[in-house]
Amino acid sequence: AGDVLIFRATAEGIVSLRAQGGLSLVTEGESTHLGLGRSSRQVFEVELLASSTLIGEPCDTGRLIEENHAAVLALRGRVSAAEMRATRLGETALVVSRERQQVMANVDDADDAPKRALSYQELACAESVEGVVLNEGDILLLEANPVEIGSDNWNNDFGIVRAVPTSTPPAMGRKSDTARSFGAVIGAGAAIGIFVASSMHQKLANFTLTCNLIILMIFFLATGTMTLHGMYSAVNSPVLLTMVGAFPLGEAIQSVGLDVWAGKTLIKVFAPLGNFGCFLAIYLVCAILSNLISNIAVIAMVAPVSVQMAAAQNVPLRAMVICSTLATSAVFTFPIGHQTNLMVVPLGNYGWGDFLKVGTMFQILHCVGCCFLCTVLFH
Repeated sequence: AGDVLIFRATAEGIVSLRAQGGLSLVTEGESTHLGLGRSSRQVFEVELLASSTLIGEPCDTGRLIEENHAAVLALRGRVSAAEMRATRLGETALVVSRERQQVMANVDDADDAPKRALSYQELACAESVEGVVLNEGDILLLEANPVEIGSDNWNNDFGIVRAVPTSTPPAMGRKSDTARSFGAVIGAGAAIGIFVASSMHQKLANFTLTCNLIILMIFFLATGTMTLHGMYSAVNSPVLLTMVGAFPLGEAIQSVGLDVWAGKTLIKVFAPLGNFGCFLAIYLVCAILSNLISNIAVIAMVAPVSVQMAAAQNVPLRAMVICSTLATSAVFTFPIGHQTNLMVVPLGNYGWGDFLKVGTMFQILHCVGCCFLCTVLFH
């Protein structure tokens, strides 16, 4: 703990590292002075214009926060190779004070100050760019609210402005973030616990899971754990529509007798394998469909077929339910089968071939294991 890592990265790389748990930028303290509205802010990469009043002056982070409503996270100067060599030889002086580290433009201006060459490690570890002399063309990485773009101060000081994608500051690292995290965990536990208790005590019958979750969302909004926009963004409309449409589809399967036909067909095909074949049949149907559509929708569609197969083969219905649940929950073969699969696709740059090569073997092992356990445990 407390170790300082020195690295070179693009703006996207800095944002990515900033989102990692256990890591924080040494300049992170600057953004705390921007006040509330952290979830609305983004990171911007800007270039200093020749007309900027910031050029030639030591960087005043307080002025940037007050006038531009922006906090400096990183600075990249445009220097020549000769200037870089000059810095290494100590021709640029460093004034070291107890309050902050300041980089001076010329040695002559700091005759009375203690001088020593600025190492890149010390500059990288500085907790602020306060006092660093800014030049035309310097690139600043700023945290600010998007509404500030186009303001007079931004137009006068900054030229090229680029918003770094998905750069909203992470909600972690601060004491308030930790408190919200504990509150979220306790709130979620309370919502589920009260729902479980409602089935045992009639006085709590009105506290359904839906009611508890609505109260929990209001709590998240009140404490700032989530924003209204974030809640709407978390709603996956295609998945919800698939789930809603799956229930009437399951009823339709029952009403036309498709469940009876499917159950008898599967039993006939896998009858030579006995009860193991019964579990194998329902596993294959659930696993194949779950790799293509929502597993909740699959449960709703396959439930009638499971009931018919259990009754025809004299297999405990509980065993069929367990086998169906395990089959629909284990989705290894296709990337679109489950949300967690889709989460790792961009991180590892995985494709369909990767899932088929690795996931198929896991799916087969899981299939054999589940069918065998259900056969043995419910024999």
